[in-house]
Amino acid sequence: METSKKMLAPTWSYALLVVLAGLLGWAIPWFYQWTESDQSRMSPLVGQFALALAIAGVTACCSLPWLPLRSDPAPSPTVRFQTRTLLLITTLVAIGFAGMLHFPMAISLLLCGATYLHLLWFVVRYRPYRWAAAAMLGCMDLPFAWVASDGNLIAIGQALLGLIAGLPMLLPAGFIASGLGHNFHDLAWLPVLLTVGQLFLGTWIIRLGTKPTIAYLIASLLISLFGSFCFHAMVLA
Repeated sequence: METSKKMLAPTWSYALLVVLAGLLGWAIPWFYQWTESDQSRMSPLVGQFALALAIAGVTACCSLPWLPLRSDPAPSPTVRFQTRTLLLITTLVAIGFAGMLHFPMAISLLLCGATYLHLLWFVVRYRPYRWAAAAMLGCMDLPFAWVASDGNLIAIGQALLGLIAGLPMLLPAGFIASGLGHNFHDLAWLPVLLTVGQLFLGTWIIRLGTKPTIAYLIASLLISLFGSFCFHAMVLA
């Protein structure tokens, strides 16, 4: 009993990461000006800070096994699919692949909407995981908090739609597009699809326990933070 009293509640870790994501996101314009960067010439400080944050994130993840975090809720029972359900899923996947060839943005947005509905169902169905799911959204979206700093309601509304649709995975999508030899604007659906995968992967990792969840939240925060900085540079261009 005494040992359990010394264990930390995971909600404090989630709250700390969400607050950190919001503060770092709000400070991006100030940091951009402080480094005297522009789109054509990034200050060396940008790379140094990015490396320092990445090292800090890896260090935090490596230290998780030794943190006295309270035990997680028991994992939910494994879902068993019937043959009819598997056939339906296979058919939907085939239709989705076919649709991606002709209407990639429309299909990606439909998948994105379905993913958020799945996340809502997940939170309602598995209430012990609601704080972890909320923290996942916070770490994905709050690094873009600087968008609300100018008070332009139209810009804020557009940014919110972007956050829901694909801004959290903007940076990985840019790397993938560049690696494939495509212009990023020609693959505007890609960050939306990557965000779908990020949300689905997150709901699976959350069930594995608190420590894997925190590691995933740290990774999501860093990806969004670096993408938010690049997005700020693009907006000023």
